[in-house]
Amino acid sequence: MFAALGGETARATAPVRHAFTEGLRERLTALTRVVKGRTEARRRERAVAAMCGMVGAIVLARAVDDKRLSDEILRGARVEFGDGLMG
Repeated sequence: MFAALGGETARATAPVRHAFTEGLRERLTALTRVVKGRTEARRRERAVAAMCGMVGAIVLARAVDDKRLSDEILRGARVEFGDGLMG
């Protein structure tokens, strides 16, 4: 959802942007609970970075016209933000 709607939401009405913001906050809170980190602040930092990386990876993977590059982008994100972040 965030990758698909992010660009459009930036130009949307205040209520739409607020709903997007609240949805993102909820996802970040959930992600903060599962990422590694010694402190809550560090886990939150890592959750925000992971969300940015995952959304960006989806945007890039969809934008390129090379299936192998698209797969490489998604694999890289999975390695960096999957088990590497939480396991």
